Amino acid sequence: WDWDIRADRVYLSEQWSLMLGGEAREETVPFQSLVAITHPDDRVHVNELVRLAIRESGTDIYRAEHRVSNLAGDWRWVESHGKVVERDATGRALRMTGTNADITARKLTEEDLRHAKEAAKAANVAKSQFLANMSHEIRTPMNGVLGMTELLLQSGLSDNQRRLAKTVERSAEHLLEIINDILDFSKIEA
Repeated sequence: WDWDIRADRVYLSEQWSLMLGGEAREETVPFQSLVAITHPDDRVHVNELVRLAIRESGTDIYRAEHRVSNLAGDWRWVESHGKVVERDATGRALRMTGTNADITARKLTEEDLRHAKEAAKAANVAKSQFLANMSHEIRTPMNGVLGMTELLLQSGLSDNQRRLAKTVERSAEHLLEIINDILDFSKIEA
């Protein structure tokens, strides 16, 4: 594109009409016609970036990602780059040139990745909550096993029965340690 700012004419190459779903043709339009097809949520931001580039002692550089309506009425993402290439003696911008690129596919991929990341975070939170809940649910009966084993060991048992009960007690204590580690791990994650 090539914008004659004084005359308010923006030359658009045939690629622009192809991007919008039309036939390949060059055209010259007023700047406001481009603003009109810009998504309402993006207009203020795009206009501000243009204003910053063309004002006296401006940045000269324009770059924006915004949505435009194509001929079918769908929104396409466009990455637009521009540079003021001519100013008058007072510093007023006279001409700006640049490029537009269709970045819809990239934006859709970014959105898909954002959704996937959010879903992964939600799954991770659910996993942590599940681990915490399960460790609590298992800890309660395990404490019952340890308590009953302790009472059993205090009763009159034969040597063989005492040895078996001690094995049950040690196994339950080890299992309780594992459950506590899982609970600690889920707390750290949370």
